[in-house]
Amino acid sequence: MEWIKANRDQLRTQATQFSTGIGVQGPTLNLTASEISGFATVLANYVDELDAVTTTKAAADIAYETFMTEKTLIVKLMRKYNQRMQNAAGITNAKRAEIGIPIPSGSTTVEPKIVTGLVATAFENGDVKLKWNRSGNAQSVIFNIETSDDSVNWSLLTTTTSVRSTLSGFAPGEVKYFRIVATRGTLHATASDPVVIYSGSGGGSLTLAA
Repeated sequence: MEWIKANRDQLRTQATQFSTGIGVQGPTLNLTASEISGFATVLANYVDELDAVTTTKAAADIAYETFMTEKTLIVKLMRKYNQRMQNAAGITNAKRAEIGIPIPSGSTTVEPKIVTGLVATAFENGDVKLKWNRSGNAQSVIFNIETSDDSVNWSLLTTTTSVRSTLSGFAPGEVKYFRIVATRGTLHATASDPVVIYSGSGGGSLTLAA
């Protein structure tokens, strides 16, 4: 019959009882003194190793729980940040590839491109005419026309699918900056170089008309 326990803690208890018992009864039951003492030595080694294993396993269990907690957190954060970035202005497939986040299927051929050749013409009646190159953008691309007082803080003025626009209501002599951002859905190209009216600076071209 299977009388020796397989469970390590049960085996420890059973072997301890066995060692104590043969220490008393062994000499009358065909066991030598060296066999009895040898078994006691083996048992002591087993107990020491079992204690070490138990301690190591407890530490490993704690480490594993910590690992699983961190794993859950990092997955949660990656999913959260991915969703936020996918909806961010300026996201492109190149940026997705660099970060290692999913690239939506079918988006590779429709990304908006940076607008070039922006020109502003200011009129004395307060109108400003803007024109720019399509720069390879599809007809479905929407152009955001943005304006700024300092070329740092920008606000959306209007949108168009054309490559030209006439804007009204600007005070003659008042410095204003303009730039164009090509968009398609949630995708935004890098803004064009800005142009400025009523100032000698600016990245684009200014024409003043009477």
